[in-house]
Amino acid sequence: MNTITVKEIRAIPGAGNLKAFAVVEVGPWTIRSCRIIQQPGQRAYVALPQTQSTDGRYFPVLQTNDTSLKDSIQAAVLQSWNREHDHAQS
Repeated sequence: MNTITVKEIRAIPGAGNLKAFAVVEVGPWTIRSCRIIQQPGQRAYVALPQTQSTDGRYFPVLQTNDTSLKDSIQAAVLQSWNREHDHAQS
């Protein structure tokens, strides 16, 4: 099992549904530009990095078929974000 460490959460005030970017280490890998997205009245979720092609379509920078790993990354990022978000509001 890979260790998941959230290295940074950078809030993006006033960016609509985009709430923050995160940098996450998964084992020996560093994943930058994970997005924390929350639509009004819904739970926040984490989107892995993607890039935009010249025709305007978006494509993932990386993918995994391991849903357990993906869920673990999301849980770690949201836990860190919630901790920082709650701290910033107090």
